Amino acid sequence: MNTKLPLIFLHFPRTGGYTFHDILKQCFSSENVYSIYGTKEGVVPKYYEDAFLQKSEQEKKMYKYIHGHAHFGLHEFYNEYTYYTLLRNPIKRVISMYGVALKDKSHYLHDIILQNKFTLSDLLYKDVTPEFNNGMTRMLGKRQNGICSEEMFNQALYNFEHYFPVFGITERFLESVALMNIAYGSKVRFFHKQLNTKMTDLSHLMEDKDLIDLIMEKNKYDIKLYEYGVAKFEDLIHQNILKLEKELDCIEKLQSKINWLNKGKLSKKLIPFYMKIYNR
Repeated sequence: MNTKLPLIFLHFPRTGGYTFHDILKQCFSSENVYSIYGTKEGVVPKYYEDAFLQKSEQEKKMYKYIHGHAHFGLHEFYNEYTYYTLLRNPIKRVISMYGVALKDKSHYLHDIILQNKFTLSDLLYKDVTPEFNNGMTRMLGKRQNGICSEEMFNQALYNFEHYFPVFGITERFLESVALMNIAYGSKVRFFHKQLNTKMTDLSHLMEDKDLIDLIMEKNKYDIKLYEYGVAKFEDLIHQNILKLEKELDCIEKLQSKINWLNKGKLSKKLIPFYMKIYNR
């Protein structure tokens, strides 16, 4: 990977980050990777974020790839670094987060929702968690709690503009991988998109106008951030259109191969083998 290290992948929940992590980790040895995620035992991501902050300078230098549900700012411990993230439509992201919380018993909101019979509207009206209130803006702005203000949004937008020259859009996943390969000199073209099965299907909620209006009201800064990101993403596409077309062609051909492998149980076992061959 031809970029300044460590690579810091800021993973907003429900943006396709686990699939992208599977793509990125192929470029690094496991001992050089640090993960910041919650666990089934109830350990929250902040525990691992705090644990990282407490590590010695020598230990921090060992990591070449840092990823997870962390807040912006981990670069402060390095002279050189590269940030990456994925943005997703905030309406779809919020609905998706609720779907996971409903089904995943280990999710911190699962019992709260069931015991109180909270709908998504209830969670939003009652401001049960800041994660459903401009969550992407909060992580980028380095402030989790409190009211999400115009000041916080401006800080998040500044960080995004100045620290994320290349990034992805969940709804345009293949183009995001292609742009990453062009920018970083990587050759990741053969990958398997993960589907999080710990999720209740709530696609029908997209038809609930009152709910959509409420999500937009509670996530107005995330919507502004996403719209800004989509416009910037389009600029990146146009700036790299010729290289992008060639890269997309390579990716799409190999994706057709992985789709074929997925049809058989024996073939599925070959996917990791092919990933090592094609993603050199």
